[in-house]
Amino acid sequence: MPSSGPILGAQSLNDDTHINDLLDVLRGALGALSGFVVRFGARISFLFIAGNIFGAERLGTYAYSIAIVETFAAIAIFGQKRSLFALLEKDAPAGSARESQLAFSAILLSLALSLMFACFLYFWGWQALAMDNSTPFSPLFAFVIPLIAVSEVFLSLTRHRRKIRYDVMARSITEPWVLTGLVVAAWALNMLDGGLLAAYFGALVASFAVSLWGLARLYHLPTILRAGTNAAYLRELSVFSAPTAAVDVIALAFRRVDIFLLGVLSSEAVVGIYYAAQNIATLVQKTRHIFDPILAPVVSQTMTRRGHDQAAKQLEQVCRWIFTILAIQVVLLGFFAGALLDLVGTGMAVGALALILMMVAEALDGSIASAELPIVYRHPRFNLGLSLVAFGVHVAGCYLLIPAYGVTGAAASLLISLGTLNILRIYFAQRLLDIWVLSPAYLKPAFAMGMTLGALILLDRYVDLHDALTWPIGVLLAFVVYLGMIKMMGISEEGRALVAQLRNKS
Repeated sequence: MPSSGPILGAQSLNDDTHINDLLDVLRGALGALSGFVVRFGARISFLFIAGNIFGAERLGTYAYSIAIVETFAAIAIFGQKRSLFALLEKDAPAGSARESQLAFSAILLSLALSLMFACFLYFWGWQALAMDNSTPFSPLFAFVIPLIAVSEVFLSLTRHRRKIRYDVMARSITEPWVLTGLVVAAWALNMLDGGLLAAYFGALVASFAVSLWGLARLYHLPTILRAGTNAAYLRELSVFSAPTAAVDVIALAFRRVDIFLLGVLSSEAVVGIYYAAQNIATLVQKTRHIFDPILAPVVSQTMTRRGHDQAAKQLEQVCRWIFTILAIQVVLLGFFAGALLDLVGTGMAVGALALILMMVAEALDGSIASAELPIVYRHPRFNLGLSLVAFGVHVAGCYLLIPAYGVTGAAASLLISLGTLNILRIYFAQRLLDIWVLSPAYLKPAFAMGMTLGALILLDRYVDLHDALTWPIGVLLAFVVYLGMIKMMGISEEGRALVAQLRNKS
């Protein structure tokens, strides 16, 4: 077995702990990727039905409503999607009483906060937000908040055991496909008003059930319930998680403020077009997140046990993998942006430029954003400051650009703000922790990306690749050129050693 070259850090190739960490990241990412492909198929199906049958205006109302409840749910989760890993790893070994008490405390904290927010929305919030409550179900929609928040804590606990399958089953299979099925049922029953919201509620009930089942499979629920909690545990959890909670809320508000401001400054139909483009851009956005569920606990454990240098090497390698995947996605989705939006609904192709800008923004963010993990674990309050700066830039950009450019202005604001945020992440990760996620190896996929786009544009002059019969030629050409360029430029010695180790482990 070779032992001279590093894979993700100063550890040699025969370092079993290092290899096991890498295998866990790759296996978790592959599991999440398979789930994401399934989820994206469901999301596209949902958009096609909602856009063509329910219309852009109802889709806009739906988007505005879920933006509100998901923002409240993010507050109720209270940062535990990430901070809980650090607390459990610190002094709560698997099966210990401490682990059970922290688990119970985390669930109780999110349940209490989410029920409080749900009651606020039900009794006062919808009226204050001037939401349409014309259907009997609309006020009850507030109670999706505890379903989202508590389910997310359940799934965080399962990810702590390095099991990604329950997250995939709940979020990537059950939730999107139940949503799509219930939307079809609502259409068949002629529930056009309120049908989208009712379908979303039903999908979250199903997802909650799967996440509870996953928790029960990995933990002894009676032990967690008997463990209880006390003021000291709740205070420790709250104080440690508060900065990360604020960052998470700002991050979600960051992703929703353009929807809010489009709703205020334009029409619900415009919101519907933007929401459709935003959901297609999800393919790019979520590519990074297929690594996050397992990368977060692995990086936390690496920093605790082996130091910043090892975590830095892990992050540099994973960020490079992410960029290599994102580059081909941006080329293909950008080239066919108008045609994809046309499939969602008549007239939605006007959002094509907005979709392209969103995808560039998401690719930039996805390739670098994992650099925030060490800052989250070591300087959570500092990470909060970075998020606030980016949020301020986005709000200002939306106010300035939406009135003049509509959906394109909102997307341009997203690109500017995410660019600002990631420049700051790179700078301060290096300044505070001596962690640098960029390397010259990024030039290979960047060059292959440019060559692929050039090949598509050139062929499109002679063959209309946007035609229903010829677009597969464009997709095939893109993959052939991109993968060919990557192979032509060569796989590094490090990469070959990694493949050999993975085969040996298999």
